[in-house]
Amino acid sequence: MGIYISPLTKCADLLERLAKVPSGTMERLNDLKAKYPDHLMNDHQAQELWEKIQADENLALLDHLVIYGWGRTSRSFSDFVQALGHDPMCGSISAPKEIALALELQGVNLPPTVTVQALAVHGVGWG
Repeated sequence: MGIYISPLTKCADLLERLAKVPSGTMERLNDLKAKYPDHLMNDHQAQELWEKIQADENLALLDHLVIYGWGRTSRSFSDFVQALGHDPMCGSISAPKEIALALELQGVNLPPTVTVQALAVHGVGWG
């Protein structure tokens, strides 16, 4: 377990651009998950779904971003958000300057197709 930092959006276009996968990948991921409606409660379905996702690099990249975001928060990230007055265990930010510095401290390089301002519309969270 750990505290992960993630984009706070369900916007398929933004998530696809963050994961650097082709447009339509989120729809493909959702369609695949719909074929395994009990994957959260059924180990066999979960394993089969995971294998199908891992077999497609784009699905795997997007699924990883959706589940784990940009990974576990770094110590410098936690110190930064605490200095802003936020709980380092759980919270969110939406100011572009704060997001830019937080992502830099986390070691995240946004793809050229995504701006900090686009992320700020939805925010960045951790928990």
